[in-house]
Amino acid sequence: MARYVRAQMKKKFIELIKFGIIGGLMTLFSFGLYYVFIEWLSINYIFANIISYTIAVIVSYFLNERFAFKVKNKNNTERIKKLLQFFMMKLVFLGVDSLFLIALVQGIGINKYIGKIITTIVLTALSFFTSKIIIVGKK
Repeated sequence: MARYVRAQMKKKFIELIKFGIIGGLMTLFSFGLYYVFIEWLSINYIFANIISYTIAVIVSYFLNERFAFKVKNKNNTERIKKLLQFFMMKLVFLGVDSLFLIALVQGIGINKYIGKIITTIVLTALSFFTSKIIIVGKK
């Protein structure tokens, strides 16, 4: 029994590490897009946030499915259903992220890049648990 518990804890810890690595890479990717959209394409910071976040969410889903949680071959219908659930959950996160970003930038006067970093940190932990439930299922 103790061996089983240790094996499960190790598996969860490895998933968390992989999720963290993917999340870190996607954060850098999203932040890079955010910067490009604002500085090179002169897009409003809120629209830049929405576009960069959306692109990173889609890439993140497939990376987490494949590498962090090692989901076995699902049929296309199931995979699309999970992707849509994941995307809907991330839309809620995007709403919270954008409102929090507006509050920090316009309300408090924080720099738009520092605000983006703060919102990302705040939402990361919640993202792990909700992502796993959606991608893997309730286990």
